[in-house]
Amino acid sequence: VVQASVRLYTYRRLFFKNWANLLDLLALVTSIIDLIVSISLHDSPQLLGLRFLRVLRITRAIRLLALVPELLRLLQLLWFALRALFWGCMLIIILILFWSVISVEFINPTMDEVNFGEATGDCQDRFSTVWYAMLFFFQTLVAGDEWGACINPMAMHTPWVFFFFSIAFVTVQLGFMNLITSTVVDIASAARDENHEHVAVENQMFALRKMAKWKTLYSAVDANADGYISLKELL
Repeated sequence: VVQASVRLYTYRRLFFKNWANLLDLLALVTSIIDLIVSISLHDSPQLLGLRFLRVLRITRAIRLLALVPELLRLLQLLWFALRALFWGCMLIIILILFWSVISVEFINPTMDEVNFGEATGDCQDRFSTVWYAMLFFFQTLVAGDEWGACINPMAMHTPWVFFFFSIAFVTVQLGFMNLITSTVVDIASAARDENHEHVAVENQMFALRKMAKWKTLYSAVDANADGYISLKELL
């Protein structure tokens, strides 16, 4: 609190133009709110909904990333790729929903005829609802888990099920997931090229500032303003 007060008093309006100061202020406000709520509610269940405010204190550590340019650059690339990742995830969810609806309509009626062994109860409920089917497809197609427990018995009992899951696997995992990866790589490459241009502009501006400083120094040495520095003026 003292540190933030001193900065606010020193910088005045300029305090709010620095993102690092805003992060510190956010962490300070959330800490005060967390402290007041903790004292007021003690161990009340309502306190659970406000504990996420403590996580915001980690924002102070973001300032340390500026000391390591490589880490800061990685975060910038991640920020640029978040939009592509978000819409890619939305497309995967829509595609999983598509396959889930089809599986509930056509695969669920045949589940009672399949012998799943020890996993009978678990596998028969996988396609009872669209939500369960979406969880199953996410687990198998995205996470790559439990292909053999339920799919193999269904494919052995009904061969066309194998082609159904193969098409789903190709479209989701080999198609959209690799497409998202390539999109993220393209965005990172474009951001890198943009960063190179930005660095080149900064280097040029730095050189111009140095030239301006040298020009000011030479103008101060050139007493008679004739554009030349004599030995007498230099000494």
